[in-house]
Amino acid sequence: MIVGPRLVGKSSSGNSILGKKNFEAGHTTSHSVKRQGDITVRQVTVVDTPGWHGRYCTEDTPEIVRIEITQGASLCAPEPHAVLVVVRCDETFTETDRSRAEEKLNLIGRSVWSQAIVLFTWGDKLGDTAIELHIERWPALQWLVDKCSNRYHVFDNTCPAGGPQVTELLEKIEETVVGNDSEHWLKMYWELRESNKKLTKSSEEIGRRLEEEERKNDKLKRMIEEKERKVEEIDKRHEKKDGMLKEMEQRNTMREKEIEDIRMEYEREKESLKQMCVEKDRALDQMERKHERESKELRDKIENLEKRKFEREEELNAMIVEIQELQENKQRYEMKEVKISMLENNVAEFKQQNKVREDMINHVKMKEDRIQLHRVESTAPADMVDNSYLKTQNRNLRKTQMLSQKDGERQRDTAGREQRVGDEQRETPWLKVGAAVLGAVVGAMAGSVRAPLSAATGTTIGAAAGILLGSLLIQKEEARENKVESDSPD
Repeated sequence: MIVGPRLVGKSSSGNSILGKKNFEAGHTTSHSVKRQGDITVRQVTVVDTPGWHGRYCTEDTPEIVRIEITQGASLCAPEPHAVLVVVRCDETFTETDRSRAEEKLNLIGRSVWSQAIVLFTWGDKLGDTAIELHIERWPALQWLVDKCSNRYHVFDNTCPAGGPQVTELLEKIEETVVGNDSEHWLKMYWELRESNKKLTKSSEEIGRRLEEEERKNDKLKRMIEEKERKVEEIDKRHEKKDGMLKEMEQRNTMREKEIEDIRMEYEREKESLKQMCVEKDRALDQMERKHERESKELRDKIENLEKRKFEREEELNAMIVEIQELQENKQRYEMKEVKISMLENNVAEFKQQNKVREDMINHVKMKEDRIQLHRVESTAPADMVDNSYLKTQNRNLRKTQMLSQKDGERQRDTAGREQRVGDEQRETPWLKVGAAVLGAVVGAMAGSVRAPLSAATGTTIGAAAGILLGSLLIQKEEARENKVESDSPD
């Protein structure tokens, strides 16, 4: 088996060994190739393998090359007699070359180093320099030769194929094979000797164990006889159980048929359910489309309602502003009413005081008339007193009392009527305001109920109706006030 890096002359070396061109020299070998030939009454088999990348190539060796090198060893069944590691004499050999050679040779197996021989090509390039000096010049190359147990050979490319250099190489290969075989047989001899010693010791131990085993065998025989008897009983029981098993198998067969029928029924129900699911899916699709249409309509309605809500909010805000103004007017009117009530109270007090003064004046006048009458009666004789004059004075006194009493009643009636008129005047603005607000609310409700009309038209009509209702209530109240004033005396 020939191995080595690329472009070192592996295929040429194979042709030199076989004495003819069995390998394509000058071309890159892509896979392992096996060739045979007869050399000096020997049948030689040579396997050429692809070369790995040398130190001048920065790329790693492809995995396919590693596989081909491993498979090349299998072509030399059971194993190669020699592995020729090809190295050029006219090139340097560095640590990189050594590490790559070691890595690739380890792919072949652990025993490769006992079969490896370093084959130097281009030996004519050394000239007068001995190969040993060339090996000592490169420590990495010295390591490789030592690893191969100092086995190496030189090929001169100027020599023809075959010849003495090939014969010497084959002799070195035979020496390697014999050396490996002798080492192998010597190793086997010592292993056999050690095994014999172990066998002698083990035979004695085995003899003792055999005696023990014979005793154990007697016991085992008795135990076996007992067990055979038990086995016979067990066989009888098994026969009964076999009958039961047959019955169970028949039952299981019937159950399997029932299960098959159930499965068929399940398949039919499954198909019907699938059809129902398809129909429901269609119905759901229709419902979804309908829902989308209804949703769109609802969104449109919501938008319209929001617009109406916005318009009504504006109207309500305007009404709130008006109500606030009315409240302000109410507050001003209440202040005026307070002032008027204060003036009325002052007038009533003044009238009451005037009435008291008039009563006092009438009382004084009555006292003066009585005093004057008493003076007349006391100074004049009885027959000279004019009865007609006395009667006249008494009538005047009664008239004066009656007039004073009527004046008091008329003043009380006037004060009560003025108080009722004031109360009605205070209630009238509230009635007016309440009527206006009630009319506006009723108008707004009427406008919202009128669906055929638009929101703005309905609201306008409702407001107009509310204003008309408020104005009618106000006119009614003013007519009532005018009637009260006409009924009151001057």
